Amino acid sequence: SYGAVRQAIVAGVIGEPAAAIFHGQSLLMHGCSHVFDTLLFLLGDPEEDFAQGRLGVYEEWGEKWLPAGRKFFNTPVFNEAENRFESDPTLGVNDFTADPGTDWAFIQFSNGTTGYLISSPSLFDFMVLGSMGQILCSEDTPEFLLRQRRERFGRAFETRPLELPPREDSTICIIRDLLQSLESGRATKCPVEIAHRGMEIALALAESHVHDGAKVTIPLANRTLYV
Repeated sequence: SYGAVRQAIVAGVIGEPAAAIFHGQSLLMHGCSHVFDTLLFLLGDPEEDFAQGRLGVYEEWGEKWLPAGRKFFNTPVFNEAENRFESDPTLGVNDFTADPGTDWAFIQFSNGTTGYLISSPSLFDFMVLGSMGQILCSEDTPEFLLRQRRERFGRAFETRPLELPPREDSTICIIRDLLQSLESGRATKCPVEIAHRGMEIALALAESHVHDGAKVTIPLANRTLYV
């Protein structure tokens, strides 16, 4: 579905893209790797100039990993001497306790577009803003919404479902993309170069948190930061 959204954006349904916004809750490495990949993808995979933001606590809906009575986990714990984030010492040890939650992030891209992460009770919701409208992609609804200006300089908008092909299982789409890449020799839809850039945004966010939300230029100067 996101591939069809990107095609619609390229076709100009929202005019010139300006920004992509994610609102939801996500751990930095386990979840934001997908979030930043998606922001990049929806905006056409632009190069990054800098990122800034803050890490925070993460609310686990099912409380699967939490001690009794604990609502939040993954308060960021930074070990300055070792240049690394560590597990929250108030929690038991599992794969997630060393991965901090996220609070907010701002990403400036070289083509003038911007990306945002806003912590909220949503699941994985994305919005792409353009000069003539917006597209809302929500996991809470079976359809994505298109909001377009009725006139170029008017304030009246029309909202309707975005026309998309039937949704396919994401695992099947990934396997098909890998097979087509092997058979044709073309790059996959998310080659390692793009995946690397999404992870560098995540590490830039961690570096920014250490410096009270300051801008961090990408590529990072701190190449040994560990999360």
